[in-house]
Amino acid sequence: MGWNAFKKHFGITHIVQIRERQLLIGSPYISDLVSINIDTGIIKKPEPYHDRFLRENYPNVSAAMPSEIKALLDAEDTFAESIPVYTYEGLRISTKYCEEVGYPNVTHDGALMFDNTFLMDIDDVVAWAKSERGYRLENLRESITERSKELDKLLGTLRLLDQEEIVFE
Repeated sequence: MGWNAFKKHFGITHIVQIRERQLLIGSPYISDLVSINIDTGIIKKPEPYHDRFLRENYPNVSAAMPSEIKALLDAEDTFAESIPVYTYEGLRISTKYCEEVGYPNVTHDGALMFDNTFLMDIDDVVAWAKSERGYRLENLRESITERSKELDKLLGTLRLLDQEEIVFE
């Protein structure tokens, strides 16, 4: 993944990250001022403000051919440091690597490291994962209890209707 090669080649000073098969150039407030499809190198048609941002800040990106962008994105990135960081998603703890830890830096694979989602201590991430799992289990149990009450009420109504006779007047 050549997001870093792209950033260096075009002299990008804003936040560059990879999310959902898109290379995003953004700020702390707007993460997708520019969105580029990493499979094609095509810049997504930006909103007028975003288009102005691209033209004013990175005219060389705006003028680049998709094939040039795609070649950079296909390049193998190299990094001066490979510091391990850990994150948790779903039921999976992942090890990723970065040059600099913390926001607004990104991992070698382009994930933006928010301070509350990437940690340097694996034990802290394990504790976080266990805590999140506990919350999820508690919420599921509460949902099951509530739905069981609803189901009992519906079954009671069904029994009453089933026992009633149709009356002709």
